[in-house]
Amino acid sequence: MGANGLDTNDHTKCVCLSNLLWNPSTGTCMANCVIIIGSTSVNANNHTKCNCVSPLVWKETTRLCQPENCANAAGSDGTVNPTYLHQCNCQPNLLWVDTEGLCRINCVSIKGALTNLTDPTKCRCTAPLVWKDSARECQPNACTAAIGTTTALATDHTKCVCLSNLVWDTTTATCKADCTNIPGATTIDPTSSLKCLCNSPLAWV
Repeated sequence: MGANGLDTNDHTKCVCLSNLLWNPSTGTCMANCVIIIGSTSVNANNHTKCNCVSPLVWKETTRLCQPENCANAAGSDGTVNPTYLHQCNCQPNLLWVDTEGLCRINCVSIKGALTNLTDPTKCRCTAPLVWKDSARECQPNACTAAIGTTTALATDHTKCVCLSNLVWDTTTATCKADCTNIPGATTIDPTSSLKCLCNSPLAWV
């Protein structure tokens, strides 16, 4: 089993198929599990197979530990990675996690994001930001609805573009008057975050 004819250089052994190794004590070819990524040991019931770490399974066609079906792996594009056959190819911005057998988004690298323990393809966001599936980012809920904005998303996608003399407030996800940089202004007007209180005799216009 697992042999591909007699070794022409040594007639005491057979030539083994790829990823199999000749075992002189048993006179058979057995899986060379030490070189196979994701394997733990030789299968006790069939020495041409390796036991694989979950969720990988042994594939007879390649004699490797591979994902059972990339089409069912969360975040995968449904195809096997041709370079690393124990992995599935992932959708954009997702990374394959060997120990989980799925593609997970790296929330640590996304501004305003927190790890999501229930859905590997999404992040949780620090309030008041919300997760946008289309961009796979944490963004303001809607710049078109945020007070004092031009309705456009800023280069930093956690902010909206504010109108002149206004700055983005990350706490409220709205634009507010930039009172610290306006001559004659003191603090935000408590009746409207778009206005400043002014030094007398100046008035906000």
